Amino acid sequence: MLSILILLPLIGAFAIMLAGRQDEADTARYIALFTTLITFFASLGLWIGFDATSAKFQFTETGPWFKDLGIGYHLGID
Repeated sequence: MLSILILLPLIGAFAIMLAGRQDEADTARYIALFTTLITFFASLGLWIGFDATSAKFQFTETGPWFKDLGIGYHLGID
């Protein structure tokens, strides 16, 4: 879920770039608003499920990125 919350604004920015220059301001505003609302509603699940009494990382995501170099991907909320 955290990866999605990071990627959604990037996808929105990419969509604004692809929108072109036709009626640029309005299109960019609507794409930005839509992306922001989707990101906000997606983050509500994390907010509701967060346990403030725990000192551990929550909603963690881990995975190898470059195994040969020992580099991994790790996200979490503390």
